[in-house]
Amino acid sequence: MTCVAVTGAAGYIGRVLLPRLEAFPTVERIVALDQKPPPGSMATRKTLFFQQDVRTPNLETLLREHRCTTLIHLAFIVQALHDVRTMYEINVHGSAHVFRSAARAGVHHIINMSSYTVYGARPDNPIPLTEEAPLRPNRGHHYAHHKVAVERIGNQIASLHPQLCITHLRGAVVVGPRCTNSLGKALRGAPFLPVFWRSPSHLQLIHEDDLVEAILAAYRHPVSGPFNVGGRGGLPWGEIVRLAGRRGIPLPAPVWTSIIGLGWYLHLPGTSSPGELGLLRYPLEVDWRKAQRTWGWEPQYTTAQAVHSLVHGNERETEKR
Repeated sequence: MTCVAVTGAAGYIGRVLLPRLEAFPTVERIVALDQKPPPGSMATRKTLFFQQDVRTPNLETLLREHRCTTLIHLAFIVQALHDVRTMYEINVHGSAHVFRSAARAGVHHIINMSSYTVYGARPDNPIPLTEEAPLRPNRGHHYAHHKVAVERIGNQIASLHPQLCITHLRGAVVVGPRCTNSLGKALRGAPFLPVFWRSPSHLQLIHEDDLVEAILAAYRHPVSGPFNVGGRGGLPWGEIVRLAGRRGIPLPAPVWTSIIGLGWYLHLPGTSSPGELGLLRYPLEVDWRKAQRTWGWEPQYTTAQAVHSLVHGNERETEKR
């Protein structure tokens, strides 16, 4: 019987993951951590919820007291902040503190929720990218740069603790019926969305259920190293906008970049950081066959079906991409 700790447990993926994790007969206890309280009660027969920041000094003691053997690290600021220093402090220093605390507390396996944005969305990207591709996060995309830094720190810490296995899941942007991230909100309700005229966009998404299954597969079979996880195929951004029932406004890239950059500079609500725009302009699709070979995991949803699920609920599209 094991104890599993989950950081960021009250977030989008944490709330989808916990009920599935509780169903595992070998999981005796779940230590759920988040700096914000969950929408409802998260405490159950198996789950203990602790409201605390990932940088809290007593994390090692907490993990040791509950004899946690696995830690699933989901806590991260995804949406760009104007306060880049605070974002770095929480994402990078906070993750380093979690990893060091886990290693000292005797945790055997860390599953780090990384991102495919570590590869960068670039015009010369092959489709799809394997785990051997160079890490080239887009300039100004702080979230992606932080994910690269966290992977490297995790590997350094694991090299000092032979008992520690660290798995990095390089996940595509996740959507689904319970989606709360900025992309999901935009595809559900924005009156219009930017489309970059004549840009070679190709974006891969992953359904929330597929991502949770990948986390559980990594939990069942601990293996160190990076693993790509994404949906089946990708689509041009303009097609994703159309499938979501939104209105896309095609303009040359410099025009949209200037408009969005101005909105960011003025702190307008709902405005994205200009560093995130590469995802909507250039190809980013990963090859998930390493996860398939290692764990038997494969996505059940195409990118088109994930968009349909986001907008209409869990009913599958009958039409394949």
